[in-house]
Amino acid sequence: MPAKASAFVVGALCILVLSIILWAGLSPFHAPENEVRWLTNSNGLAFGTYGTVLSTGEIQAARSRSLSVEIWLKSARGWDSGTILALYSRLKPYQFVLHESVSDLMIRSRVTENGRNGRLYVGDVFGRAPAVFLTVTMDSQGMCVYQNGLLSKAFPGFYAAADLRPFRVVLGTEPMDANSWRGQIYGLALYNTKLDAERVASHFQSWKQYGRPTIAEKDRALAVYCFNERVGSVVRNAVARGVDLFIPERFTTVDQVFLKPPRLEYLDGADTPKNILINVGGFIPLGFCYCAYWACRHSMRAAALRAIALGVVVTFTIEIVQAFLPTRQSGVTDLFTNTLGTCLGAALYCWRPVGMLFEYMLARLFRRGV
Repeated sequence: MPAKASAFVVGALCILVLSIILWAGLSPFHAPENEVRWLTNSNGLAFGTYGTVLSTGEIQAARSRSLSVEIWLKSARGWDSGTILALYSRLKPYQFVLHESVSDLMIRSRVTENGRNGRLYVGDVFGRAPAVFLTVTMDSQGMCVYQNGLLSKAFPGFYAAADLRPFRVVLGTEPMDANSWRGQIYGLALYNTKLDAERVASHFQSWKQYGRPTIAEKDRALAVYCFNERVGSVVRNAVARGVDLFIPERFTTVDQVFLKPPRLEYLDGADTPKNILINVGGFIPLGFCYCAYWACRHSMRAAALRAIALGVVVTFTIEIVQAFLPTRQSGVTDLFTNTLGTCLGAALYCWRPVGMLFEYMLARLFRRGV
């Protein structure tokens, strides 16, 4: 196979591989429409594939280690994955997060006993019934999770509300990247105290009967959202001078991060073994093809170094652009895994049995007019 023809075929293959990588890393190239709509026959909002609702400002909780959260919701399928609710502060990103994990409820927050972030699970919350009313109460002694007014599980020593900071409410996705949840939310309330079992049961009955809680002064309500507007882009806070919720026209995140640290990627579940393998494997063709292309003009060592350098440039470019796309996530882990994949691809071509086999296959295809 002539050298010029070989370089042309391999060059075309390089362009194809690079185009696929850019498409996979940056698609859909824009902020999609926010898929949140009002329910027509009842109070509530429905969340689609890319849907989010944000508070218009920060909610100022009193200096207290107590917090209670009530949310009335329905999962789209009863088995899915996505972030339902996050109380977000830049100073403490994971104050409190409710996440659907298949049919389980996962709670992410801070474990102050040893200073690390933790995850707690309550099994089969979303697979039992079409809709569920959840109440999560917490103080310095621990956390309790109630389903439909009844205690489901207690977590002593899990100090989720310790050092509670002013926070923004995020519904339907993560504050810093897309982790969308699909379903319906009928009500949400936040209290600056740990509700006891009697108040939890009373609130559940009130929500069920009147579509809102009957609030006592001792409940110290921070926000109550009844989702009864049924039109417009604002969900009103029933608490006087409270912070409202806003439905943006386009899907967005509160605080898009450039090159998220591996620790935060782990908390988001972004650096799972599956994702790592995809990132490594996706860049092996890039390293292989570009090493083959430059090997037509340079030494094998120089070709491999050029291919690896290109892989680093492409990866860094993708991560920069992803920082401006709400449906994508820019992370440090991707830099390492994509570069590793490029190195493996270049090394694979430099291994002469594989490189010679590749050249032989190209020669045979070229002779057949492919």
